[in-house]
Amino acid sequence: MQKRIVLIIMLLLLLVSGQVNAGKLAIVIDDIGYRKTEDNQILALPVALSIAILPDYLYGREMAEKTYQQGREILIHMPVKRISHQPLEKNTLTPGMSASEIEQHIVAAAKGMNNHMGRRLI
Repeated sequence: MQKRIVLIIMLLLLLVSGQVNAGKLAIVIDDIGYRKTEDNQILALPVALSIAILPDYLYGREMAEKTYQQGREILIHMPVKRISHQPLEKNTLTPGMSASEIEQHIVAAAKGMNNHMGRRLI
């Protein structure tokens, strides 16, 4: 399964790499920071892939440093409160937070941010 995903990503990269005036496609790999072995395998893929890193996870900082050294675009894969009643992850954004509290949690964003799991913030 993993080889199939890598093949699909490689094909997408080949399709968009030679077309300067064509539409743009961004490929973002998220959930980086959980698993060191798998994360390093992903960082061995072409640099054209953007990486979304979970802040405050065991390997998050290490993977962010490697990703930065590779010259990749980095996004924060920010936990947002889920609609379900699953336990909150560290530094999850919640509807009751002030704008200042939210800003404190995302101030370290490099290029942008995408949410991890939840949609309950709005």
